[in-house]
Formats: sequence, structure tokens, C-alpha cells
Amino acid sequence: MWVGNVGTGYTRAALADLHVRLIALQRDTPPVVNGAAAQGVVWVQPRLVGTVAVAERTREGFLRHPVWHGLRDIDPRHVPPRTD
Repeated sequence: MWVGNVGTGYTRAALADLHVRLIALQRDTPPVVNGAAAQGVVWVQPRLVGTVAVAERTREGFLRHPVWHGLRDIDPRHVPPRTD
């Protein structure tokens, strides 16, 4: 479920690094059951975990003032197996 866009907190270098990492994880099919088929969607293997700070959530559930804090390590035991 979409709850908002992160529009601050990252540098051009961080975005370039994230782009390279996501391209390496690209796949043709959704990694989840009932993944929405939408034009322009690019699916990736779920291998990265991003940290985003938010001031709060609105009454409607959207993020207020989301700020990118970067990627964090993920415990390899919690990574689902590849399905492609």
C-alpha cells in the first residue's frame, strides 16, 4: 500500500548507488502474490531495507515529512529465497 514519497534526506551519490543496487535486483515478475500489474512498474528482489524517518502519520495513514536515512543491514536469515 502506497503511503507517500520520500523527497528529502538523500544525496545524488546515494541515489546513484541505490539505482545501481536496484538494477542488479531487477526481475520480470512481482516478488509477492497478487502483485499489481501496472504500466511502468519495475519489480526487484526484496533484498534491501531502507530507513525512513517520519514526523507522523496523517489520519488517513499517509506519511508526514518522510526523510531518507539510508540503507541498513538485513539479517541474512530473514531474506526470502529467490523465486526467479
